[in-house]
Amino acid sequence: MEPQFTPLLGDPGIEIYDPIEKVRFELQTPRPVEPTPADADSFYYPIDSAVTIETDEIVSPVLASVTVYSGDGEFVRNFTPNTDTETRYDKGRWYLQINGVSIVVYLSVSSPVTIRTEQKSISFSFAETSHVRIGARSYHESPQGTITVSGSVQDTMRALSTFGSALKMMTPDRAHPTLRGHPPLIELGDEFHVPDSISRPDTDVRLELPLTHRKVFPAASLAYYLGAEVVPTSGTPKLVAGNFEYSLLSDCTYEETIHRILKQILFLDCIINTDGIIQSTLHERNQVESLLDFEFAEVYESSHTEQLETYLSVPYDTISEYVPTWPLTTDLTPFSEHAAVLPFLAYDLSLIRSAPVRSVEQTVSQPQMLDDFYRTGFSQQERTADTDIFRGTGSQDNTEKIVHTDPVETTEHAWIGDGFPLGANKLTVDALKRRFEYAAPNKSNINIRVVCNENNMSGEIVEKMYEFHDLIDCEVKIYHNRTVSEIRDILETPADLFHYIGHVDKDGFLCEDGSLDASTLDNVAIKAFFLNACSSYEQGMSLIEKGSIGGVVTLADVPNTTATRVGQTFAGLLNAGFSLRTALSIARRETVSGYRYITLGNGSSSLVQPDGGVSLLSSIKTTGENSYNVEIMTYPNTLCRLGSTYAVNVLGTSSRTLVSNGASFENISLEKLKSYLNIESEPIIIDGQILWQTTEYFE
Repeated sequence: MEPQFTPLLGDPGIEIYDPIEKVRFELQTPRPVEPTPADADSFYYPIDSAVTIETDEIVSPVLASVTVYSGDGEFVRNFTPNTDTETRYDKGRWYLQINGVSIVVYLSVSSPVTIRTEQKSISFSFAETSHVRIGARSYHESPQGTITVSGSVQDTMRALSTFGSALKMMTPDRAHPTLRGHPPLIELGDEFHVPDSISRPDTDVRLELPLTHRKVFPAASLAYYLGAEVVPTSGTPKLVAGNFEYSLLSDCTYEETIHRILKQILFLDCIINTDGIIQSTLHERNQVESLLDFEFAEVYESSHTEQLETYLSVPYDTISEYVPTWPLTTDLTPFSEHAAVLPFLAYDLSLIRSAPVRSVEQTVSQPQMLDDFYRTGFSQQERTADTDIFRGTGSQDNTEKIVHTDPVETTEHAWIGDGFPLGANKLTVDALKRRFEYAAPNKSNINIRVVCNENNMSGEIVEKMYEFHDLIDCEVKIYHNRTVSEIRDILETPADLFHYIGHVDKDGFLCEDGSLDASTLDNVAIKAFFLNACSSYEQGMSLIEKGSIGGVVTLADVPNTTATRVGQTFAGLLNAGFSLRTALSIARRETVSGYRYITLGNGSSSLVQPDGGVSLLSSIKTTGENSYNVEIMTYPNTLCRLGSTYAVNVLGTSSRTLVSNGASFENISLEKLKSYLNIESEPIIIDGQILWQTTEYFE
């Protein structure tokens, strides 16, 4: 199933459609064109399919950076919209890669070419009507196969040793996400088996670990990224690279050392690969180059084992403040059946911790976490306002199912095990496997179905909650006081987001004529859900088991003010392309009661693709008349994973920065700020208030 090319309907140009990821990307032309098949192998870099068109101009409707290569594949330069307005290349053969869009796209032309930055697009003009070849490659990464393990620790080690087979290169370029495939899946069976299509790379790197799942599970992401063999030891656990050895019992704990090594190696790969196949100027390189006592080009050309020795000779404290904020920590109980989730965690480069189940015999209305929220600066007025009217209270007493996990330093937190984690995403293998079945479309127009079965919630309040939908191009249908059959129909009819406001008890969703237990549904066609009802997590799990990719539930009673703030912000962020887990982590900040919400299912899923490929949130603070400070934070997603880079499109930055790192700008004038806001997509936080449109805010 290769990318397909067809003429655009209406406007001149072509549409590139990826049938695997189910995403589209348009290229516009001044006149209608008719694509004809071209040889995909004629491109220097790997692509899946190609066509030729005749035109004197092509326009990318996305303000994306462009990497320019010569005809023999040599890197020439990066064209970035934030600093470059126009550049011209004389006659010759050129490869032009359009970065940060939903499909990997290359243009190949033997003609002088001029690249220009327009207001919200990039144009490619040719000296005359030319034959332009367009190549496309899917971002889709399917596992090469499935490894069967018996449940023994030895089998888990052997399975982890194959994870590196999914890496397309063992140079520092593997930090680029498109060069990291998905590790093989793992399933339990009678005996160990590896398909012939899967073979472990010969890296001369191994991890010597104690023979327990508690010690082996946390090493999955590191084993994958290093292409390491995992073997048992009765001695000191260590990383061995050629003749170099590094103890996993350093100044930190065993797990902390593994996490630190992973972060250090990926970060330094990102720095070193700026001298690799995709050369670029990286903000983080400028920050740390003077701190590192080695030549980057020499390290890039050295062997894999030599690189690891060089990297680990650098004290972590030297670079720690420049390492991107890691997106995910996953706690899992170290049972053999949980080996099946390791390929997904490794692919996401999650920091993994082995953890016991610890149920807490107390209500969750005032846990220590709430005190932590208070200490972050909420006023007494805000605390009082957030405890006014609670979403309907049920009679369930499920406190023994609530799991309190240890704090994390990452943006997001996940849990694999029994119970429901306070403040984390409960993952299941079945939900994670659905990532291969569903891909977010690239147009920001989700449809939302809101059901309000709460008599204390007036129609006006619900309408106000979603009055912002006109600003973010989404379709909202609101239903009041629905019956069992009506809610069943809503759940079994395809839609992007189901928002339920009402009551849940031991029998299910309370309806006008009874209760609907989601476990009785034949299937669920709702992609994601947001259940604003007391202790709605069990009904949410049933929705996951019946077909949803993921959603948000509550662990306790929820005030109406919380429901309004969190629900509105969550829906708006989903529509902007944020993942379920990231959207909730941001929405929870709107209220001190946000800790009562958790994500179920595949929290990394998105309903739509963000404009420009990266999930971005800008925070603007007024510092004086005609003076503003701007903080920009990017969040990894399925298109822009760890190792991706992003160029801020205005504000005078001159280089790219790593996704999941922030960028700060002080004393920005109103003129520059307006220019930035005209390019970047919403949402924007201005003086603490999240806005969905900013065009009239500064008028």
